[in-house]
Amino acid sequence: MIGAKHYRGKALVVYGHTPVEKPQFRNNTIDIDTGCAMGGKLTALRYPEREIVQVSAQKVYYVRPEIGHCPG
Repeated sequence: MIGAKHYRGKALVVYGHTPVEKPQFRNNTIDIDTGCAMGGKLTALRYPEREIVQVSAQKVYYVRPEIGHCPG
């Protein structure tokens, strides 16, 4: 999320679409896209606990030519 580094809102913003190796809270936002479709992990956020829950992908379902396989 382009605005994550500038976000200063009170509400927690949970987003994806930009795969990351490890979800991290940043200015009350978190990207939970960990590339499951590309062989990474499926990630969920338990709220209000703010607990990250993950399972590994069973296989690679999609390969983006410019990125390739996600480590997981």
